Amino acid sequence: MSTTLHSFMDIFETEFIDGEDKVQLKKIAIPLIQRDYAQGRTDKNATDVRNNLLTDIFSYKNVHFDLVFGSKEKRIIDGKEMNCFIPVDGQQRLTTLFLLYLYGQKAGKTNTELDLSKFSYDTRRAASDFCESITSEEWFFPNDKKVSEVIKDSSWFMNYWEKDPTVEGMLNMLDAIHEKCKRITSYPNL
Repeated sequence: MSTTLHSFMDIFETEFIDGEDKVQLKKIAIPLIQRDYAQGRTDKNATDVRNNLLTDIFSYKNVHFDLVFGSKEKRIIDGKEMNCFIPVDGQQRLTTLFLLYLYGQKAGKTNTELDLSKFSYDTRRAASDFCESITSEEWFFPNDKKVSEVIKDSSWFMNYWEKDPTVEGMLNMLDAIHEKCKRITSYPNL
């Protein structure tokens, strides 16, 4: 087995060699066995990790997210067989990258067009539905409100999602990204 360095975007754009076949991955699916998204929690440790990570990213340092590994698995999604990447380790880092790309695209801060609907959480239905909606629905970025408030006030937001710790963590991370963006002139090259 060989290890290759890839970016978040590469996961969707690169054909990987799987035995004799070239495989195009169509989805990142965070499996049931993974914990909730912790980098968005509000405890001191998670807040320190989030702030330090975003400070490094928004100071344009070359940040490596180290090893993310998992397996390729064929799944039936919406009646179609798809090759999915199922992370065993690196779910927190993948989720943070997903949210950074999502914010950059929704805020018009990046020219990168990546189909972020290919990222999902299988931990609970609320997290899965939230990921689907937050990538497909429109929302905006007022300077006088938190991103989480705008999203929660959207007609497509389901109130029960607020009780899901992964959704809560993602909203907290989006708020933190938004705060960093208020103090910068250009978005980091992810």
